[in-house]
Amino acid sequence: MPTRMNGFWGMLIGLAGVLALYVAATLLDINRVETLYILFVIVNGAGGFIFGTLYKRLRELSVLDSLTHLYNRNYFFPEFERQLALARRHNYPVSIVIFDLDRFKEHNDAFGHLQGDALLREVAGILKANVRQTDTLARFGGDEFVLLLPHTADSEAVRLVERLKRRLAEQLPERPVSLSAGIASFPRNGSTSRDLLHRADLALYRAKEKRDTICLYDELGHQAPTAALQGNGW
Repeated sequence: MPTRMNGFWGMLIGLAGVLALYVAATLLDINRVETLYILFVIVNGAGGFIFGTLYKRLRELSVLDSLTHLYNRNYFFPEFERQLALARRHNYPVSIVIFDLDRFKEHNDAFGHLQGDALLREVAGILKANVRQTDTLARFGGDEFVLLLPHTADSEAVRLVERLKRRLAEQLPERPVSLSAGIASFPRNGSTSRDLLHRADLALYRAKEKRDTICLYDELGHQAPTAALQGNGW
């Protein structure tokens, strides 16, 4: 539908422009046929370019989080399904990491929501700069983020998250920030996106009990924390 509407409005503007210029050419006694053809090409091309650019921008806005400019759920879920399909076909591991900032609510209560938003933007920038190009980083809402790691087993995912934690400590020395993270991996911990997200979330609950901790789903012994059993509705 958006593409169809863009084409309609682009054509309408192009025709309106051609009509106006055709009338001007008539009044000025210029060769109207040649003028009509040239101006039709120019105006139609300009209209297509403008609406193509607008459509691209709207598409970007629909898949980006407005605060952090990371991907949002609209982008993440289809990408997760795509990566799992590739992993099944080519038989390689994929890890999913869910993490959030420890004591973020306390930070908001002490310094206000504007400072909380500023902190989230800083954290998002550092995380984005320190993940691989093949990884997908998204904000799930609040202070919660998710990281999709293709071709990555859980042990390698732990090392990557540890590196992210070090970068945050190094680059935000005046604003102590720690992460708690839960990790689940395909195919070891599940075969569907729903199962993997839920199990990474269970691991995150266990990590949050200690704070500043990384927990693998395997470390739970398949005994989930009671509060985590409700899940997050994924």
